[in-house]
Amino acid sequence: MKAILSLQDSGEEILPWLFRVAKNLFLDECKKRKRIVSDEIEELNLTDGNDLLTRLIQNEQNRRLFLAVNRLPLREREIVVMYYFGECKQENIAKHLGISPGSVRIILHRTKIRLRKELETKED
Repeated sequence: MKAILSLQDSGEEILPWLFRVAKNLFLDECKKRKRIVSDEIEELNLTDGNDLLTRLIQNEQNRRLFLAVNRLPLREREIVVMYYFGECKQENIAKHLGISPGSVRIILHRTKIRLRKELETKED
């Protein structure tokens, strides 16, 4: 409740604020859990072999993307997560991070190229 009241007083926009709150909660949760055991394979519908294979491939691609994004420097990672996963506008990201919208565009463009190359290289 205190956080919500402080948001109204600061004039800050809701999406960047929610992103920061979610990030902090996620980091707190990661500290609590040393290791997360995945039960994804058991949850898969084993009746359709093609569907299973497609889902396994997609899960592996998602895992590789997650790891690649996690290796990014903090500023790049925040921008990528806010834009692609948080669906924040570039202008809001820029305002939240105290940089220009042009810088956000450039960082997104360069980071996307870097991630694509990294993921393509590891497929070979």
